[in-house]
Amino acid sequence: VKMRFMENFIKALKQNGFKGEADDSLETKEFYSHDASLFEIMPSVVVFPREAHDVEILVQLVRDNKNQNPELSLTARSAGTDMAGGAINDSIIVDFNRHFRDIKSISAEAMKFNRHLHDYLIANHQPDDHYVVIGAGPTGIELAAELPEYLRYLMKIHHLGRHAIKVEIIEALNQLLPRLPKPYAQRISKKLISIGVSLKLNSKVISQNDSEITVNDQTIKSKTVVWTAGVANHPFYKANNFLITQHGKIACDIFLQAEDNIFIAGDNANTPFSGLAQTALHDGQSIAENIVRNHFGYQMKAYKPKNIITVIPVGPKFSAVLWGKKKFYGFYGSVMRHLADIDGYMNVLPWYSALALWLKYFHRRPQTCPICQSTNGQN
Repeated sequence: VKMRFMENFIKALKQNGFKGEADDSLETKEFYSHDASLFEIMPSVVVFPREAHDVEILVQLVRDNKNQNPELSLTARSAGTDMAGGAINDSIIVDFNRHFRDIKSISAEAMKFNRHLHDYLIANHQPDDHYVVIGAGPTGIELAAELPEYLRYLMKIHHLGRHAIKVEIIEALNQLLPRLPKPYAQRISKKLISIGVSLKLNSKVISQNDSEITVNDQTIKSKTVVWTAGVANHPFYKANNFLITQHGKIACDIFLQAEDNIFIAGDNANTPFSGLAQTALHDGQSIAENIVRNHFGYQMKAYKPKNIITVIPVGPKFSAVLWGKKKFYGFYGSVMRHLADIDGYMNVLPWYSALALWLKYFHRRPQTCPICQSTNGQN
């Protein structure tokens, strides 16, 4: 019966547009019955999704057939190096190692923005009327704080003289960083204003075109508008009737489950520190542990939010650090930020490579315009 069900499941995958492969041969199932642990469990089928939509199809089909077959489940697998049995099961193994090998880079978008800043200055011999950043989260704050110095640097090396630079942050709420303590946000606001960044709080974008943006009832002339506000949920959640909170997060239980065996992690989860990379990693670790515990019949552990150390750069040699109830600002905060960088590098690189990379960026000060350099021009 189980074999017949899986045959029909594979057919349903193809009928629903699954572009990857499904393999229920004995040879393949035996290969995937092991990982780096001592455990051995024979799966019913192994699937190899080719794109993100394939994963959506898999999840939807499992969900639709769960009542008919309660033991139906998905186990994601990459290199199979798990030493606790987390990469094996007796249902469906989802192997991402065959097709999911490319990492999308943001360097092209960053270079496009950099080129826009450069080309506008060269063509007009002066800065844009306004540089507008939408969203007062960590990304928007860091970008807005870097723009004045970087634009002055470009004007200097291109001999464009001194011009006023107007950088504005637009935020719909009444505070920067609304999820963080108010004194911390106020100190960052004070620093932004001191370096020439204007703050427009309680302000909503009404419209935008190529030359201006309307905020509340004010029109601002600008050809440089950067949106850093918010993270949109994938349409999958709404299409499948997940419960979405008023803040746009997916409601989940104490184990980060939206439904039985459907876990939510990272930006989509309704957790206290959602939206931070460190939180997403912590969520993933908690979920992985509970999947293993559940698989071997142990009670799952309730999720405990981790109070993440928050570090936000606000211009050169100034960072704001929030470490529990402790706060550090200015140069000392900047030093702590760089120390946090080396810790992050050491998570993925040998210590000597991490140290070399850290030293490179700790002492960085561009001597040539990166755009000119990329086009073999020197100034």
